[in-house]
Amino acid sequence: MFISTGYELRPITKENVRYCMEVYDSNQDFFILTEGKPATLQSCMANINAMPPGFSKWNKFYVSFWEDNNCVAVMDFLKGYPDRECLYLGLLLVHKHWQGKGVGKRIVNAVLGVAGREGMTRARIAVCDKNTVGIKFWSGLGFAETGRSTATVGDITMNVIVMEVLCIH
Repeated sequence: MFISTGYELRPITKENVRYCMEVYDSNQDFFILTEGKPATLQSCMANINAMPPGFSKWNKFYVSFWEDNNCVAVMDFLKGYPDRECLYLGLLLVHKHWQGKGVGKRIVNAVLGVAGREGMTRARIAVCDKNTVGIKFWSGLGFAETGRSTATVGDITMNVIVMEVLCIH
């Protein structure tokens, strides 16, 4: 999947995951809110292979977006989950230094455009109901609530708002 965002796109691997930790470190408030504890290099590495049971690793993408030599954002998404026409966005983290500058919007719009061209009709995300900043961000991009559920991350079970938007064709 090729995504044109104006940023250099790099897959996150065990070999380079430490460079993405700056993005995680700048967003520790998010991890404390959603997981009850700060992120670590080990939890960042665990995201490389985290996916639903039976899901193909070939449709999981854990990528970083770079400007110059700075990792500005990290994104995790599943192509074709929970069904063939859906792109599931598992995580988008923008480094605190680059927040409020349109980075997240630019990345999401580019990803939705590619997903639409590849036959996806919609994108889905589950946002912790306590994450008011995240809810505002996703709503501002046109995502609308389609339901509520619970999600377990590590030892924490949280209430989530399931949101969807149509992919750009």
